[in-house]
Amino acid sequence: MGTPIVIVGSGFAAAAAVVHLVDHGIPCKALTVVGPGALGAGQAYGCVSPFFRLNVRPDIQRLWPEQPDHFPDWARRHINDPQAQTPLGPFYRRSDFARYITDELQRLPNYDALNHLSHVVIDIRREQNRWILTTDKGSEITASRVVIATGNPSPQWPGGIDAPTEPSLVRVPWRGDWIHEVDRQSPVCLVGSGLTAMDALYALHETDHQGPVYVLSPYGLLPPVQLDWKSSPAIEWPSVHNARSFVKAMRGTLKNDEWLDQEWQERFEALRVGLSAAWQQLPVHERLKLMHRLGWLWSLQRFRASPHTVQAVHRMRERGQLNIIRASMLGLSASRSKQWLVSLSDDESIACRTVINCTGAGRDPLIDKLASHQIIGTLSAGGAPSVNAQQQLVSPDDVAHQDLFLIGASSTLALGDVVGSTSIARQAVQLAKTVCSIRAG
Repeated sequence: MGTPIVIVGSGFAAAAAVVHLVDHGIPCKALTVVGPGALGAGQAYGCVSPFFRLNVRPDIQRLWPEQPDHFPDWARRHINDPQAQTPLGPFYRRSDFARYITDELQRLPNYDALNHLSHVVIDIRREQNRWILTTDKGSEITASRVVIATGNPSPQWPGGIDAPTEPSLVRVPWRGDWIHEVDRQSPVCLVGSGLTAMDALYALHETDHQGPVYVLSPYGLLPPVQLDWKSSPAIEWPSVHNARSFVKAMRGTLKNDEWLDQEWQERFEALRVGLSAAWQQLPVHERLKLMHRLGWLWSLQRFRASPHTVQAVHRMRERGQLNIIRASMLGLSASRSKQWLVSLSDDESIACRTVINCTGAGRDPLIDKLASHQIIGTLSAGGAPSVNAQQQLVSPDDVAHQDLFLIGASSTLALGDVVGSTSIARQAVQLAKTVCSIRAG
């Protein structure tokens, strides 16, 4: 008969799926999780570096979407981290949020009955009324229902650069285990300028790195600091049918360009509550147009940095150590002086001892495999999966699967603003509702 429900992945999305499926009455013994490492840690929270912190206050970091005090209350009882405190509130270590998730999992009824296999699923195929999952260890798992919750796939070097595997070339920086391998006097290049780059800069600052640091930023900007914004009632979106009306609705609410002000962020957050529903009104080609033209600006306004990282950036700038270069990485080669030569889009180059890839997540090979088998449809050349608001993956002929689901950031093009713990936790709640309604039917 196989396993009733298999959850593919072992990061936050997978843990949230387990928590909310069990909360809706599905017993742990009916669930099998397939993914490496501790359940709930994943790429985002499986950090070994104490310098990688959450980018939001604890009331915004949620496993239980409607309980903003749940993690803060746990943190006050279990976290001793004076350095977390800021005038905006505490910004805890990512690894501490992983501890919280572990604690919540262990509170589930009969959690010991959950089957967790530390494998990686590399293929899924359909056989009659069952799914057959193949793992990297050569085993096969049969399942009645499958939830894809693989989270953010490991990043690749930009532009298809085929870089060698060397400790001084950090392709996946999220664990932070690279920081003590960096020579304190040597030049370092960060490729990308988002929140991952801010984490890396903070880690370098806290380990007293003395050498120059170069940040490659296509627009010459770093994320702004989180502000002390307060939640306000959700702003209702008008009907939007194209990219132009979508931008007009946002501008009409935000009113001005003072996006570093607290009031602006409060309006932005109130507008963001209904953004996903508005996003889903748009034809896919209009969504792609928005992402292509304004995706960088959205990311800059949406993903704000912790006070710790911004303060570190200010100090590095004050002592002339930090250099923001408005360019992209085009190539990488070894120099004779045991350094790496980074070729830039402005026809210049930088010589560095360490290069850190901070460009973000790559493509999910399992989703690509499902698309190649014609099991799921895709919405773009980038392979974004087609998934509906009930978290059901959709076939190439636009039929929703009744037994194949997806939650997590890979649903962004289909469903909207699906980044951050609270958004993913809401998807997990919807997943549980959908699974239970199908079972009841």
